[in-house]
Amino acid sequence: DCLPYGHHVLSTPLQIIVPIILLVRLLGWLPPLLGVALLILMMPLGQLLSSRLSGAQSKVMACKDERTKVMNEVIHGIKLLKFFCWEPPYIKKVHKLRANEEKALKRCAMFNVCIYMVTEFAPVAVILVCFAVFHWTGGEMLPATVFPAIALFNIIR
Repeated sequence: DCLPYGHHVLSTPLQIIVPIILLVRLLGWLPPLLGVALLILMMPLGQLLSSRLSGAQSKVMACKDERTKVMNEVIHGIKLLKFFCWEPPYIKKVHKLRANEEKALKRCAMFNVCIYMVTEFAPVAVILVCFAVFHWTGGEMLPATVFPAIALFNIIR
């Protein structure tokens, strides 16, 4: 299973280290260092959100299972429900279970949005921090500096 990905053992460190070295030569040592530090600090946030998403998905599945169980009871006992006029209590029960499921689905969607925001915002934040630090340390923002730096950051991404 891991054989098709074996080349990543050598190429991934090179794809990270070489652009960082080139960024240090291009921008100085402080901006790339702070950018990489920010990227490393964003990793635990993504991990935390992913673990919370996993818990939220488990909750959604539990809600779906409960609602499906009640719906199966309703379908299999529809003659008794109709005969004894038990529809209103079962309708309330199903609506309550569905509301719980929707609440869990919304929570799950919020975690998905947060994970997406972190993954999409992290590379942009790193570039912004690096250029801000580069400018504050007296670096001149020339196209010959900015565009190669952005290309190098996209390689690290």
